[in-house]
Amino acid sequence: MDKPVTRWVPLDVCSGIVEQTIRETLDGRFFRGTVEEVLYLARRKVEELWNELEQAEGPPSRFG
Repeated sequence: MDKPVTRWVPLDVCSGIVEQTIRETLDGRFFRGTVEEVLYLARRKVEELWNELEQAEGPPSRFG
């Protein structure tokens, strides 16, 4: 059985796409402070994901 092709997007590219989408979605709907708060929280979440990814990868494997 064929496996579906998985395409990975680098985390920094993904975070940029998410940030731009948040800006476009909230633009004109909220006060600027609210948009900045959402972006701050989104950036914090991306930082957490980076940390989790680095921990999950761990030291280089001697088998890889």
